[in-house]
Amino acid sequence: MTGVDVALWGAAVALAGAATWLTLPRPPALDWELYFKLIVATRMRGDIEAAGGSPDAWVDACRGRVWYHPGGRELERKIAEPGAYDPPVPALEGERALLESLAKLDSSGARLRQVLGGDRFDEALFSDPSALGSDYDLQAALGPGAGWEGVASWSEALLENLRRRNELNTWVVVGEGALVAGLAAELESILGEGRALHVPIAEAGAPGEDLTEALKALLPSPSSRLLLLVRGAAAGPLLACLHDNADLRDRARLIVGVGAELAPLAEWMAANFDHQQMDTEIARALPYMHMGFLVPDVDPVGEAGAPLSGSRFPDVPDPPTGRRAIESIELGPLIGPSEGFPPALLARALAVFLTARLAIAG
Repeated sequence: MTGVDVALWGAAVALAGAATWLTLPRPPALDWELYFKLIVATRMRGDIEAAGGSPDAWVDACRGRVWYHPGGRELERKIAEPGAYDPPVPALEGERALLESLAKLDSSGARLRQVLGGDRFDEALFSDPSALGSDYDLQAALGPGAGWEGVASWSEALLENLRRRNELNTWVVVGEGALVAGLAAELESILGEGRALHVPIAEAGAPGEDLTEALKALLPSPSSRLLLLVRGAAAGPLLACLHDNADLRDRARLIVGVGAELAPLAEWMAANFDHQQMDTEIARALPYMHMGFLVPDVDPVGEAGAPLSGSRFPDVPDPPTGRRAIESIELGPLIGPSEGFPPALLARALAVFLTARLAIAG
């Protein structure tokens, strides 16, 4: 092969790779954490308005459940050592100002109190969501009557749209505890009988075959799909199950860690959680979303025994081929403790948010 042939062959490979990259479906660049937390705040507004509460009561109640800052990624690292945190380029909106504010304080406890009750970083939660533009238009995503006011009033039109858009989906909540059981029960109430189920696996050593068979039994037809929510140590068997079963990965639409215990899986994930081993037959990136819970005065930041840093799926670098199988999405912390968080509030917010996400990004 001549030098010219090698150059032409290399150019052809590069062009093919670029074409693959450009044709793969990629979701819009929305702030998914803000989207989710606006839905939580809007649900709370609806309940407080229905009870005759004031706007101030709504703001106070929200600040006891939700925290948001546009530059708040990796919050635990910012609180631990704000002077040592070097934001990835480009920095997020307000991220450097947040770091400067926290660096003025001399302890992680003071910084956490500043975040939760000092400087107000959360104005976006209490603004009109329609001001964010058409990308955040819930009605466009879900259908007539399913906009922001439908979420606030929990309207029949919203419920009809949620049920219609989940006719082929089964929501599965994997794990144990009051929050998990409450999530599954409320999701079934929202989506209809048999559309949400609870699979109680508590320990990382639980038999993988049992979970695999349980999930496969929920896929009666080729068009059936799974939405998987996982909590605590159940994250281990669920991820191992997905890793070992390409057919289940192909039938999953998204995975959400709700205070999932991922820190004990660090070694396993370094060896197994990548675009090649978690690939899907359909050319798409499967969303792995994660949220933790934040309790004031707990160090390290998070809740006792469950630091925020241990509930986050890692960002996996894009492969040379451009064929991404994993999209790690941070939904940020809610104000815990987790077992005291109202399951109905979280289930309703997740039902709206995840259904909208699927409508927007596939």
